[in-house]
Amino acid sequence: PGDSKGGDITEKDCCGSRVQRGNNTKGVRPFNHLSVGYSFYTSNGVYKSQDHSPPNRISDLHVSMKAKSSLNIQLEWTAPGGDQDFGKANEYEIRCHTNREMLNEDNFSLKGIKVPQEYLPQPLPYGR
Repeated sequence: PGDSKGGDITEKDCCGSRVQRGNNTKGVRPFNHLSVGYSFYTSNGVYKSQDHSPPNRISDLHVSMKAKSSLNIQLEWTAPGGDQDFGKANEYEIRCHTNREMLNEDNFSLKGIKVPQEYLPQPLPYGR
């Protein structure tokens, strides 16, 4: 029987889903979570010093300014989280090349020219 002080969780305490509990599973006590998009973050039970998830994808990368007399461009994007959509990335990696074919998935790491970190912005928290 569940109670608001952290007793066992029952079906009536949950959100409507049902979990078949076998001998190898155990119900969890209530926990806090932040849910945005397709991932979630738990505030208890995860060591903060470990990296548990990859960064979120950048979905809105675009050229905001291009120099007329050089190959310089300015890129803009919304900051991804460091663990999916939570926190912030450790760093950004941008690669360039004058031949677009050299930036496909197979060649990106081998042929793409890495932009030095001093030219890249410091990552911001997710969503900024």
